[in-house]
Amino acid sequence: MLDIKELFPVPVGIVENENIDQSEHKLLLDTGYRTVTGNGTTPFLGTTSQHILNKLDIPNTREFIETALKEYAIRTLCTEEPLRITNSWCIKYQNTPQILAEHRHPNSIISDAYYVSASLDQSAGLTFFKQIGYNCHTGAEMPFIMWNQMDKYQNNYTYTWQMIPATTGRLVLFPSWMLHGINGPASN
Repeated sequence: MLDIKELFPVPVGIVENENIDQSEHKLLLDTGYRTVTGNGTTPFLGTTSQHILNKLDIPNTREFIETALKEYAIRTLCTEEPLRITNSWCIKYQNTPQILAEHRHPNSIISDAYYVSASLDQSAGLTFFKQIGYNCHTGAEMPFIMWNQMDKYQNNYTYTWQMIPATTGRLVLFPSWMLHGINGPASN
């Protein structure tokens, strides 16, 4: 069942795939990859295709993602209009720092991250950043602070960032305009 978390408060959907098709996950991990620098300086491996859900024969994984996407759209956008997946790709890290610079997906409505192979102790989660003011996103850039005891008042509405842990089979859905990135240790 999809669980909606309110961050900043922005609805972020989290759902666990309880029926993982291991052969489909293996296919995703073994497909063609190339070195990508992305919008940062740390290279990672990215799939050669930007349409991986259409290219590979992974019907169970695709259905899981599409079902969650439809529920997220109904519950957060209040629409049952069918949404179309326009891009899909995989990234993986092999003995390199898990870093992906903060970014948005401006040509989309909803974005998601699905973890094909991840562990709580070795995988960087997905970090979201709060938009505080015009062209600002972190507390350090906040033009003013209303009180000096921020720790006392920390909650989902006041956090300046929040990280969703990565674990195999987890799908995280969020508005595409939301600033997000990855920052973690070197691992596979």
